[in-house]
Amino acid sequence: IRDYTIDEEQKADCEVFKSVLGEMEEGVHKDQCAVNEADRQTANVQQVVDNQKSELDVAKTGERDSRAVLDASRQETERARGTVNQRAAELAHTQEAQSKQQNMHA
Repeated sequence: IRDYTIDEEQKADCEVFKSVLGEMEEGVHKDQCAVNEADRQTANVQQVVDNQKSELDVAKTGERDSRAVLDASRQETERARGTVNQRAAELAHTQEAQSKQQNMHA
């Protein structure tokens, strides 16, 4: 029959092991807390990035809208310029015809 009694040296070794194991568990807990905090900060940064992307998309849409309005204004200006030039040519032609008529009656 074997002797399964634990001597004092084995008890001391067991206590040292328990102590080291406790320190390791504490270290793991601290590391897990640090990882959780890093995850939280990463999520916050990702939220900021997402918000900035949304703001950029809104700004790009606004820019496109502004460009469309500007292009429409330019087209309208060109149409108006064409109309003014046409009216000026008609007026000049009318004035020229009237001038000729007046010269013939004079």
